[in-house]
Amino acid sequence: MESLETLLLGVMDKEGTVTAHGLYRNLILSPASTIRALQRLSRLGFASREGGERARRTAYRITDEGRTALHRGWREYVWSGRSDPEEIMRFITLADLLGTDWQSEDCPSRLRDIAGERRARASALLTTARRQRKSVLSRYRLWRALSEAGKIQGESQALDDIANMLEKEPSDDARSDDSEMRSW
Repeated sequence: MESLETLLLGVMDKEGTVTAHGLYRNLILSPASTIRALQRLSRLGFASREGGERARRTAYRITDEGRTALHRGWREYVWSGRSDPEEIMRFITLADLLGTDWQSEDCPSRLRDIAGERRARASALLTTARRQRKSVLSRYRLWRALSEAGKIQGESQALDDIANMLEKEPSDDARSDDSEMRSW
């Protein structure tokens, strides 16, 4: 099971019945990946489909098998030593949904480590592009390197900001913000 599927199970466990439209709107996911993940969860027996002819209007509910899989192995599904910021944020979200203390998993320092690795990658991209300035495609390479480095640096700053926020706020505060979400 992928981390997105695990996250969707966590939302279903907390919210009850959800739709693909509500999930991708509230979690800012791609509609196609959300629908694909829900359909896979349904095939695995972890979610049941309820009504609706169109995929985005179909309601889904976690099954007992899905709840067992979620609570038994959610850490292994999401926190298996990955360094992708999206995976870590899914882990933190799942921990909050399940009422687990994610701070004991040292998430803020993990996010900072990843931010540092990404900054190093951005620096390496820029160094390589600057060395190749004399080639015919130098402007294009430099533009691509600058674009990628800017994206990476922006992600790194966001990771640092989130790590700071996580250290300052207890996880209970994050749960209270759920009231602002639109219907699932």
